[in-house]
Amino acid sequence: MPPVTVHIALGGLIGAVLLADHFDTRAILVVMGVSGVPDLDVFVGFVLPGTHRAALHTLLFPALLVGLLVWDVYVREESYVLRRWGAYGVQVAWVSIVSMTLAHIVLDSFGDGINAFWPLYDRFYMISGNLVLWHDNGLAVDFIEVVELGTTADTHYGTGFDTVRADGRRRFPVALTGEQFVLMVASCAVVTRRIIDDLRTTTVTRTAEYLSED
Repeated sequence: MPPVTVHIALGGLIGAVLLADHFDTRAILVVMGVSGVPDLDVFVGFVLPGTHRAALHTLLFPALLVGLLVWDVYVREESYVLRRWGAYGVQVAWVSIVSMTLAHIVLDSFGDGINAFWPLYDRFYMISGNLVLWHDNGLAVDFIEVVELGTTADTHYGTGFDTVRADGRRRFPVALTGEQFVLMVASCAVVTRRIIDDLRTTTVTRTAEYLSED
């Protein structure tokens, strides 16, 4: 399973694109932070054993957030998000949910699996397969399989918080493959460049406003 650092890095790349004109340092930090939120269920697992990869990795979690956001923005007479942060806040909220879903929950479903419908249905699932372009047969899905794993009663995903190695050391992965490391570097480069561009634009705008007042 990818480390939380990889989820945050991928969330940064998604946010850098989807935030569009609402991009700023605060917005991208919120999106990246939310991208790592599902892994907080490791602490839920201390209270409810087996719920790491279940409590906040369930697809019902982003579905609930979408429902709350739609209700607040499009149903309520006065939206809290719009009143507090305006269109900027709505955009950041939507991008955060999308980023968390794709960069974390869906990505983990292709790793060691997630408990996709917990607590309504207690079963871990893992997706595997290949999408291949053949020179003589075009684009083809070679093999897609949804593998049923165990339940919260008999499935445990260890982390550095609850698993100690034989030598007494705790292991907190940052990047487990070269691909993950490259993804993190790319994310850092893209997000940093966008932040620099945003700061430059903000500085130019404020300077122009100051000069116009004079």
